[in-house]
Amino acid sequence: EPVPFVMELPNYRFPSPKNVVRLMWDKAKDYVGKTFGAIFIASVSIWAMRSFDPSFTFTENAEESVLFYLCDFLSPLFR
Repeated sequence: EPVPFVMELPNYRFPSPKNVVRLMWDKAKDYVGKTFGAIFIASVSIWAMRSFDPSFTFTENAEESVLFYLCDFLSPLFR
């Protein structure tokens, strides 16, 4: 006669709010820590391209910025 397969499982418990908040905080801190560098570099790069013209002098006119020329050059790809 075959013996039935019996597997014992641990008792499952509902997590405490303290553990849930701590785990969420740890996950959020890890995410921000991993993405901060990329977001910071992208933000500074976009700011610099918007603030300087091709001769690297500060400009307030957006139509003279490096970013404008770059976007103008790439715009045919998106039409």
